[in-house]
Amino acid sequence: MFREQFSANKVKPPKLYDLFSVRQREEKTLKNYLNRFCAVTIRLQTHDEEMMVVAFVRGMTGRPFSDSLVRNLAETFSEVRERVVAHIEVEEAMLRKNGSSRSKQPRPRESNQDRFLRVNETSVEKRTDSRYVPYVTRRDEPKTKS
Repeated sequence: MFREQFSANKVKPPKLYDLFSVRQREEKTLKNYLNRFCAVTIRLQTHDEEMMVVAFVRGMTGRPFSDSLVRNLAETFSEVRERVVAHIEVEEAMLRKNGSSRSKQPRPRESNQDRFLRVNETSVEKRTDSRYVPYVTRRDEPKTKS
């Protein structure tokens, strides 16, 4: 009777169709999806290569790489893994090159005192200096007859 109470909590053995339940979410990377998919295949201990390839391709989101996998479908999962790893390396190299991880963080705002002066710009201190004489138009000058 004791075992019957907890039989619902018993971990069920993985089935082959569990491969199709692994999906790539929009916010997740291809690397994350590959790691989760491989973890499920290790638990299954399956050797059906065609089923693994089809399940992997169907679980991917609609991106250019998934379209290329559909057009040139691999015969074995090891071929798929090689292509995915190569694509991940290219993506990571592009991210390092472009520095897009830095661009996601907001830049700190500069105060007026901390920012650099531009070529034609003068600081506030120079404007209040007694040697600084602003340009005066002729209309502002008193008219004198000479």
